[in-house]
Amino acid sequence: TGWLITARQNQAEPFQIWRISSADGNASRITLDNHDYSWFSLSRDTGLLVAEQGLGHFNIWTAPLADPKNIKQLTFGNIALDGFDDIAFLPDGKIVYSSTRSGSVDLWVMNPDGSDQKQLTANAGRWNGRPCATSDGRYIVFASARTGSTQLWRMEADGGNPKQLTNTTDLAFRASVSPDGNWIYYNTESDGSIWKVSIDGGEPVPVSSQKSLFPSISPDGKLIASTQFENGTSNLWRVLVISAENGELLKSFDIQASRRILAWTANSKSLISMSNNWGNLWEHPLNDGVAHQLTDFPNDRTPFFAISPDYKQIAFSRGNSFSEAVLISGLDLKRAN
Repeated sequence: TGWLITARQNQAEPFQIWRISSADGNASRITLDNHDYSWFSLSRDTGLLVAEQGLGHFNIWTAPLADPKNIKQLTFGNIALDGFDDIAFLPDGKIVYSSTRSGSVDLWVMNPDGSDQKQLTANAGRWNGRPCATSDGRYIVFASARTGSTQLWRMEADGGNPKQLTNTTDLAFRASVSPDGNWIYYNTESDGSIWKVSIDGGEPVPVSSQKSLFPSISPDGKLIASTQFENGTSNLWRVLVISAENGELLKSFDIQASRRILAWTANSKSLISMSNNWGNLWEHPLNDGVAHQLTDFPNDRTPFFAISPDYKQIAFSRGNSFSEAVLISGLDLKRAN
């Protein structure tokens, strides 16, 4: 009477198990959580389903930028996914981070020491992530799938007055706020081009047609750094530096940068990246100077990190992914949708 598949409704959501009716092609979800499902098998009577469920153990840590080995853990949880969908600083030192503790991917905020953890988004779809803040601390810009398509939103620092900023046919969920807080630079999912939109919304303005990921604008507002997948090369990932004014490509070079994120140093002369994918942090001078390693995490993974506005602290999500076999019972898959 149908097929079982793993699928997701957009690229921000985890893979779930769905049933597709052979009669009319209608889809209905069997699993309804924030874990990824991959391999699965169904019993002959279709009453039992065994599947591999992906889990994560990621918490928020901080460290002084001048002494990254002096790390401190701020959140705790054995199957937490804190910061797995990004993390950001507010100007007052508070930390905004994604978490699944509510049952959905929502945004939370806490004090610099980890105290007073509060949920900012609630009943707003199943995915809200990728936060960044304006320099005056008034707004948090983030991505949300609450309308069915992942778009950029803003809300006040306490979570109030959410407003949708983009409404494009392509997904938009990688953003960087200009130093003056007036513009949000982002790239679309399909073509990877870089755009900007006003902090108040409106018509997006094209910046660069370079296909790249995670644009990050420099503290002086003059440069945008992003990562580009370069197929057929030994490193695969390249870093592009373009003019924020006219989108002109100024520099491209190979470093051990993953697709995840790039951050700038305070003087706009160096980039901080993650080696490979979810690895350690490195600082790379733009003048082709020697890069040096900032962190040394031999056993853990770092999906996202952020630098504080005063460039004194690093906050990062740190942990590991794992999976378990789960048994789902009480199914009635022979019924029509």
